[in-house]
Amino acid sequence: MKKAYTLIEIIIVMALITGISCGMVFAYRNFKKLKQDVEVNFCVHNVVLFINKCKSYCKGHEQSGTIEKLQNGSGFVFKHNSLKIDTLIVPSGIEVESMNSTLEKIEIDRLGFTSSACTIKINTNSGKKRVTIQVGSGYASVKVE
Repeated sequence: MKKAYTLIEIIIVMALITGISCGMVFAYRNFKKLKQDVEVNFCVHNVVLFINKCKSYCKGHEQSGTIEKLQNGSGFVFKHNSLKIDTLIVPSGIEVESMNSTLEKIEIDRLGFTSSACTIKINTNSGKKRVTIQVGSGYASVKVE
């Protein structure tokens, strides 16, 4: 009857455990990167959808409105005559860096068009990904840097 493991058996088990552990570490790193990419893409598409929804609201109600960046960079608010209509909050880990337009807001007329173009820059808190949303008079497009 055998009472102990041989040295070769212990080495083989250790090699298997090490190999599995290394594979799991690399898979976890890839998962974190993929998760961050999905969150950023989701956020960017939500911002574009929010802008287009605000334009549709203005056109449908024949009223002008403004989209403003929230003070802490956590999202946007859509207003009509200082009355808050809708708000978009971006996920944690993502911030609205800047909005290069007049007074940090997008003005939408009664026909659903913006009076001037602007650029919205969104980046992750880790600083690894930066996305620019270009808003024209009748469109919003996305550019990944």
